[in-house]
Amino acid sequence: LALEPGPFDERVTVTADAKRRRIGSSAVGHVFDRDAMTSLPLSTREVLPLVTQAAGISPPAPGSRLSTQGKRGINSSGAREAANNFLLDGLDNNDLFIGRLVINPGLEAVEEVSLLQNTYDAEHGRSAGAHVNMILRSGTRDWNGSVYDFVRNSALDANTWSNNKQVVRGVWTPGKPTWINRN
Repeated sequence: LALEPGPFDERVTVTADAKRRRIGSSAVGHVFDRDAMTSLPLSTREVLPLVTQAAGISPPAPGSRLSTQGKRGINSSGAREAANNFLLDGLDNNDLFIGRLVINPGLEAVEEVSLLQNTYDAEHGRSAGAHVNMILRSGTRDWNGSVYDFVRNSALDANTWSNNKQVVRGVWTPGKPTWINRN
């Protein structure tokens, strides 16, 4: 009995989103479009917490200057909170004293958020941290709006670990599957 090899055919198809590709640039970044903003749960209905979902971005450190100023800052790849550049439709949106975001538009007003990190081109300049550009939605003659409601009470909050911990002082005895409490 002789086995002969059959025909060999192998295909690899690679597809990519063209708007995420930046040819000729080593910049690391992310673009949050309208679909991402409406599908992710944002409790504050602000855009800046959405940026913290990108890799290398974290909210202000607890106790820092920007954490006490309404949390209008981010840490990008280890850079200081005051080292970011915020733009609104391409215009400067920075508090020059402490380096925070000045105008923080509501979620419904923003069409896209573009985030650049690390080694972006010199055209963006000004800061060593992140470069965040918020693009506002353009208007029409039609009236549009949205309605939302916040229910913020302890009845609907998730339970914490500290509420569930039990202090058990005891000794494990070999051969017995339970703890023996000694108080």
